[in-house]
Amino acid sequence: MKPFRSKPSPVRPMPAHPSQHRGTSMNPEFHVNFPAEAETTRVLGVHRQSGGQHPALAPEVSAALLRHGPDASSGRTMPLILQGPERTENILLADLDGLPDCSPRSCRRFGGMLADALRGHSSVLFRTEDVFPGERPDDCALLHILAGYCSRQYSFDRYRAPEKACPPQRMFVEDAGSERLAALWLRQGRIVEASHRVRQMVSEPPNVLYPESMAAMALQLRDLGLVVDVLDERELRRLGMGALLGVGQGSDRPPRLVLLRWQGHSDPAAPPVAVAGKGITFDSGGLSLKTRPNMRGMKHDMAGAAVVLELLRCAAETRLPINVAGILALAENMPSGKALRPDDIIRTLSGRHVEIVSADAEGRMVLCDALSYAVTRLAPSCLIDIATLTGAMSTALGWQKAGLFSNDDRLAEALFEAGEETDERLWRMPMDEDYDTLLKTGDADLENATFGQNARSIFAAKFLEQFVDNTPWAHIDIAGTAWSDADTPMSRRGATGFGLQLLYRFLEKHAPA
Repeated sequence: MKPFRSKPSPVRPMPAHPSQHRGTSMNPEFHVNFPAEAETTRVLGVHRQSGGQHPALAPEVSAALLRHGPDASSGRTMPLILQGPERTENILLADLDGLPDCSPRSCRRFGGMLADALRGHSSVLFRTEDVFPGERPDDCALLHILAGYCSRQYSFDRYRAPEKACPPQRMFVEDAGSERLAALWLRQGRIVEASHRVRQMVSEPPNVLYPESMAAMALQLRDLGLVVDVLDERELRRLGMGALLGVGQGSDRPPRLVLLRWQGHSDPAAPPVAVAGKGITFDSGGLSLKTRPNMRGMKHDMAGAAVVLELLRCAAETRLPINVAGILALAENMPSGKALRPDDIIRTLSGRHVEIVSADAEGRMVLCDALSYAVTRLAPSCLIDIATLTGAMSTALGWQKAGLFSNDDRLAEALFEAGEETDERLWRMPMDEDYDTLLKTGDADLENATFGQNARSIFAAKFLEQFVDNTPWAHIDIAGTAWSDADTPMSRRGATGFGLQLLYRFLEKHAPA
């Protein structure tokens, strides 16, 4: 009897262009003088500690606010309906004491707080002199507030009935410098929209997003001036990418390696910044099968590749004056009679042999071939990988920060600063020579996992370090930050888009003046 082999079932295809997905997001509209309409909710900022005074509020209203207005215990916002002689006005009071400074982190979270309070409102007026009746923040702080607002507004609604989806919202920003703000938002808005597309991709189910469909999405970016090449399994085999092929061999969905290049530097031969992303479109654990609770949500194991894809799009759309190369290592990790087994030994692109201790340590396997390709074929000025690599990283840092590992202090410091400036924060982890003993060797050059309970995230980083030679390199482990099971100050439950904004900021600062 021939063995039964399931075939992928036909499903509604994923749009090749990720911006075609249905999701709830918004972009502000800028005006010098916007005539507020009846259904528009107006935002007023007050300092409760200084008496709740505001030029737009009658003294008796301010006095009542001093007694019962918004504060930390009430969420720092309060909706009001003001009945005037001619019309009724919807107001949202926001406690400005919740904005202690104009740091990127404070501003983005203040914007997120406003978005939460205004969810479900069809129209919002953000008049800067109303929100900040004293001193107006500078343009940079305002952009951070708007970015935080838009990030918190996003929701993934593609598979919800229209009546269950979040209603669309329009936001009107009124400011004397609206033309200048609108021009600045063109760039910031692209980054926010790209972050939304990352969240859309990460949210897609694995029967819709898989290596071939994600590669097809990348090919659409050629229209922006990117050079995009997709290596199929035959080309991967010819090159000797045994690690990537090994992870993907258990699935009916074949693996892919996607190469994206943006040549923005005045010298096309200038060494690029190379960024590699882990793209496991579903991780069952392979023959080292995950338990049912741990398997749910493994569609988001391709978040690193989604970040890299959108990062290259942003570089092209904003014409960054820098050469950037992106590598997406795409595979589906499934159990079958063809799947990698524990005790298998495979040859990687670097020529090193790796013994499989766990088929569920697949992310470092696909990345090791991607890193070797970058070092040997691209000769980058620096190399960064971003991946949902280890559950231990989530245990260590939670959703608040991603782990940063690096063999180069200057590169690590630049990435750390970019994270602080975008509220996608990193924490540098140790990986000095004291941890070299973690890399046990059994019957091959390396083992891909350890059964010990200690320093698992560091072990994974040390494993990857073996494939970068002397190239300045950083590894960003976003296992705890790519997806959140609860609302956070910057995003609702679900995909967060973490990593896109910090990496773009890094490229922006790394580019020649």
